[in-house]
Amino acid sequence: MNAKRSEPRPWWESGVVYQIYPRSFQDSNDDGIGDLEGIRRRLDYIAALGVDAIWLSPIFPSPMVDFGSDVADYCNIADIFGDLPPGAWPNWVMGSHDAPRIAGRIGEAQARVAAMLLLTLRGTPTLYQGDELGIGRVTIPADRIRDPQDLRQPGLGVGRDASRTPMAWDRSAHAGFSTAEPWLPFHEDWPLRNVIRQDQNPHSMLALYRRLLALRRRHAALNSGHFTLIPSEPGVLQYERYTNDERLMVVLNFTAEARSLIIPDESLISETLISTLPERSERTGLAANEGVILRLQKT
Repeated sequence: MNAKRSEPRPWWESGVVYQIYPRSFQDSNDDGIGDLEGIRRRLDYIAALGVDAIWLSPIFPSPMVDFGSDVADYCNIADIFGDLPPGAWPNWVMGSHDAPRIAGRIGEAQARVAAMLLLTLRGTPTLYQGDELGIGRVTIPADRIRDPQDLRQPGLGVGRDASRTPMAWDRSAHAGFSTAEPWLPFHEDWPLRNVIRQDQNPHSMLALYRRLLALRRRHAALNSGHFTLIPSEPGVLQYERYTNDERLMVVLNFTAEARSLIIPDESLISETLISTLPERSERTGLAANEGVILRLQKT
């Protein structure tokens, strides 16, 4: 009798999605607004990051009262954007063009831990452009506010412009985004927090994202394995990702203090695959604001 063959898993179960806000990714025609040709020119960057699909914020014809969210025609592309590349929908989302930047909410140290959380949960994670650079709080001068929600309700802190600022690619004029004045200002530290600068630093936020994405791609336990919570200390989240061939434990310290980690019964740590910190100093536990991925084996 023939053995039953298992059905191939859908690609998105093990994939990672990268969300692009087209107006702020890359300008190709010098009008200060990002467009689809700009996205095409930066596909090498997205591929090198290690994601599997792109999710675009709305690019359909629109009166642009709410910068594209007010869709008028789902069957065409707005003239300011051009032609359509492929897209996908997410399962896990940590940031978006409508939410405050994760590093601005919890600080860069914990944003590194959050990156490990997002990319090791069971499901399809979605990264929002710029979060891989650790962009934090952004102040939008009153005369540069574009968000109609903020203009209607000034002073209430409901504006979304700070999450929609243009990508900073390098230290050149207008950060390599455009040769014209961008439609929104950049984050204040863009000369230091840009793609080229972080590309040169092996300990940068961008380098961490690339390493996490590479690990997720290499290890079936992370991209499609099972998930089990493990009891942990207060302020610490531990869980196991595993297949029949491999057991990995993810341990995340959400506090600013050192914490112990709990090793499951009849198990030992055989290898540290990655830490969110440049150097792993706490070999028997966790440093403050540290996340780790550990390989487990039976005793």
